[in-house]
Amino acid sequence: MDSDLSHQPEELPGLLIAAREHDLVIGSRYVPGGSVTNWSASRVALSKAGNRYARLMLGLSVRDVTSGFRVYRRDLLMELVREPIRSDGYGFQIELVDRSWRLGFDVAEAPITFREREHGQSKISRRIVVEALVLVAIWGIKERLGGRSALGAQRP
Repeated sequence: MDSDLSHQPEELPGLLIAAREHDLVIGSRYVPGGSVTNWSASRVALSKAGNRYARLMLGLSVRDVTSGFRVYRRDLLMELVREPIRSDGYGFQIELVDRSWRLGFDVAEAPITFREREHGQSKISRRIVVEALVLVAIWGIKERLGGRSALGAQRP
């Protein structure tokens, strides 16, 4: 959850309820009932395009892989930290969804309203965006070639 109140605390109970039945619940801007406020049309388009790119390259059905408003169940977190996390920023968010799904955990989305911060600045840099694009491409290619051993193991 972003501490700048871009994610609304009053939406957390809905995510927690969904986490009773799912291992990872993502607060999603891009499922029915979800939305973004105070973003330009070009920023929304860029965000949606990045999510489509990740879904296409990785074969995921999750519509908002870059959202940071999430609830993880403990057993999933314990499994995720067994291997080093390889990325930052958007790549980090995408990597954790991809690993969760590939390990056989139940990943779901719940609608949220994302509001642009009113104070402060984003720490996301061009480097972090490029890193995410490159890593997603590498992960997608490795998946297609069958070479993703660390991420490809199934949950016991």
